[in-house]
Amino acid sequence: MATTLKAIMKKTRWTGEETGRMLIFSLIDHFKRANAGLPAKPIVKPEVMLAMLRDLPQDEGWTYSRFFNLNNWLLKYYSVAVMHCERFKLYATRCLMALYGPLSAEQHRLVMEATLGPGKGRYDGVGAPLVACDGTLAVDEEAQAEYRSVMAECYYYALGYNRAIEMTAEYLKMPALLVLGMDLTELTERAAAVYSQAEELRGRINEGHMDAGLRQANLQALDRLFPPFDTGVFVIPEENAEKAKAMVEENLDAFVWSQDLIFMELLTKRG
Repeated sequence: MATTLKAIMKKTRWTGEETGRMLIFSLIDHFKRANAGLPAKPIVKPEVMLAMLRDLPQDEGWTYSRFFNLNNWLLKYYSVAVMHCERFKLYATRCLMALYGPLSAEQHRLVMEATLGPGKGRYDGVGAPLVACDGTLAVDEEAQAEYRSVMAECYYYALGYNRAIEMTAEYLKMPALLVLGMDLTELTERAAAVYSQAEELRGRINEGHMDAGLRQANLQALDRLFPPFDTGVFVIPEENAEKAKAMVEENLDAFVWSQDLIFMELLTKRG
């Protein structure tokens, strides 16, 4: 039996699995072309696929149906994973925007101190980037907690989706599937940018001339509101991963419509 695109294309008749693999190879090519901004161009003519399907014996048709389920799963969950990644980036941007005000305020204060002298940089009775003299926070603490929670949820989902792609590619010996994985590096870079900006604010707080108690309150607020995004804490439980892998290796059962949600919850639902 042929397993690679090149080998399948050389044959004049395909088995159920070969026809199913061609379906997946076609989907992968479609995604690659779309991401490159290229027009759709089928790697095999629709009439050829229909002819191959029409000639399949019943048992071979069942095998093909398993790949058809995988095709539908990829169409659905690729989009869901992309949505989670985009949401992560949106909330990382909101964190950066939340830091922009305090950074600008502290920059203004430092400029005023440089111009007027130490201790002269207070404005409107505030003089602090995150915590004012009266203890008022410049940033909505509940919103920041929500941002961090959403970012964690979205990262874990993308991580689990990638694990599903990896174990499926390994089982089918189809490394081309990996192109449908999410770019986690881009997410960690966005999170690192937030932490970098928070550290810049930390430096300005330490440089500024303010009461020691107020400085401590600001540093504590910074640690609480903008902690580093540690990807090391996101680990899929091995027991869950093994159960999910077994579903994939049981004739692609993971992608049957009645099982796909169970499969994804094993990999993406945090305990």
